[in-house]
Amino acid sequence: MSIMGLIKSPLDTLVWIRMTHVCHAWREILIGDPNLWTQISASRSSWVLEMLSRSRDMPLSVKVDFFDLHPEGEEAAMHALQQLPRIRELTLDIPNMGAVSEELIKPAPILESFAVQVYRRFTSPSLPEPLFAMIAPQLRRLSLENCQIPLNAPSFDKLTHLRLADSQLTLKISDFFTILRRLGNLVDLSLLNLRLSEHFTEADFDQMAPVEFPRLVKLVITEFPVAFLWNLRLPANPDVLLVFSYRHVLAVEQLEVAILSVLRCFTDLGVCTQALMIENTPSFCRVGHHPCDVPHEYPRFTVRLNHTLFSMIPRISRAFLAHPPIKDHLLVLKISGQRAAVVKQDMLPLKELRTLILDHFAAQEWLASMNRFRGPDVYPRLESIIFTDPVFSGDLGARALEHLVKYITSRIQSQCSSIKTLKLSAQELLEFTAATRLRGLVPEILFFTPE
Repeated sequence: MSIMGLIKSPLDTLVWIRMTHVCHAWREILIGDPNLWTQISASRSSWVLEMLSRSRDMPLSVKVDFFDLHPEGEEAAMHALQQLPRIRELTLDIPNMGAVSEELIKPAPILESFAVQVYRRFTSPSLPEPLFAMIAPQLRRLSLENCQIPLNAPSFDKLTHLRLADSQLTLKISDFFTILRRLGNLVDLSLLNLRLSEHFTEADFDQMAPVEFPRLVKLVITEFPVAFLWNLRLPANPDVLLVFSYRHVLAVEQLEVAILSVLRCFTDLGVCTQALMIENTPSFCRVGHHPCDVPHEYPRFTVRLNHTLFSMIPRISRAFLAHPPIKDHLLVLKISGQRAAVVKQDMLPLKELRTLILDHFAAQEWLASMNRFRGPDVYPRLESIIFTDPVFSGDLGARALEHLVKYITSRIQSQCSSIKTLKLSAQELLEFTAATRLRGLVPEILFFTPE
């Protein structure tokens, strides 16, 4: 097998191979190191056999994507899967279980991470049983997309990460809860777009014994019956990240049940929520990666709902802010993608709020609302306002600037904390009037370029 052949191969995990051209000594050392041959992406049989040979007895990370396989790839995939006792990480993208079933019922003594995606979406097939011959003592991460979670699987009680996505579950609700009760060591649970084939009511969930996740730090739920939340027992951990997304709610009543379930979850569990983001997003965003996102030191509670639904029922989004665990402790509020339904009409007091993050639409509505509002300031401890988009350009921008200047001035004249920091889009630098007028009122004005 030639080195140049490897460079041109799709095995992009072998980027280190370029270093073999430095000198003969480097070439001998690198090619002879078995650790560098353990990342196997099955494509051609000859490559897989060569890598298996060179990796010797080292633990393997294997990825098999049947959709992208070379004509020889299925044979290569079988060669790789036959090494299951050596595999530490296994990722499968497959059209069905038929091709891999025989290999997945063999012991996997060092397997730590197992991910399966079935890309033919007509049904959600079952994993073969007994999975890994019920011998996978090191399994900690399990990700199943468009396939069933087995009722009996090895090491459920040791899993730390579980992701179930895009599946039509054939399990009974009672069996699903039986599985969840075995997952006491989970730190990360994602239930994404799961569909239950069994008809259920809220009463069905109420009859289930509670499920405890004492170590959980991240829970993500999308399009899943939220009455299920009533049966959860999460840690009263200020660092827990809860993300709920319901973009395909069929009725207002259904959404109200979802909201009440989330609020009940907070009340029952005593979770102290200090940051809230209300966003209109067509899909998940990476929380915390945007330069003006909620700072990492704050716990984050994210609510993502459809823009139209917020317009129909602003009382729903306002219900979050009126809820005592949020109202009394909230430090950061981010509103984007909607015309600030939560700040219309009467203003909700958030006595501990320190940072307010607004996009263009939310900023326009919020500034206008604050200008109309009469009474004590509802954010007495607010210190920072972050505008994620240009706000002060054009006629509407000039009016928004007047509202902002008036608001900051009124805070200076009252006993409220003064605004110490404004963060604006770099495009606002072009608005000389805005920059000049604000600079005399706020000690620190920062500009950033959105990603």
